[in-house]
Amino acid sequence: MTAMKSLLILLLLFAFGCVDPLDIEDMDVDLIENTPVMANTPNAFSYVIRADDFSQQINSPLSFDSASFVMSLVIADYEAGSLLLNVYNEDSSQTYRQEVNSSIVFSDFPAFKPAALELELDGFSGSVNLAVTND
Repeated sequence: MTAMKSLLILLLLFAFGCVDPLDIEDMDVDLIENTPVMANTPNAFSYVIRADDFSQQINSPLSFDSASFVMSLVIADYEAGSLLLNVYNEDSSQTYRQEVNSSIVFSDFPAFKPAALELELDGFSGSVNLAVTND
């Protein structure tokens, strides 16, 4: 009898813990703002954020084995602030610079081996999706 009560309680907890997929639209999704997601792996770097008056500076080494790379930058729902992207080659001289202060979809194919990336958001409001990969 005790095992039956435990099973019944477990089933009730499971049933009340489930969320109706139609209720997801009513949930407060503001919790994901200003939380960047960044990945830096050999031959790939990505940065994604939905920002609201967000400031951050990132200096990240890159480990690419190619003398060229592909960069894609998508800025959506731009409202305010600026984004500055610098990519440096092996001798640390600045070799690529992109400053953004509007919505944009941008791709480029620079011809050098990237060794470091600097990304600066200053009071930025909007959505950022940056990807850098081997060519």
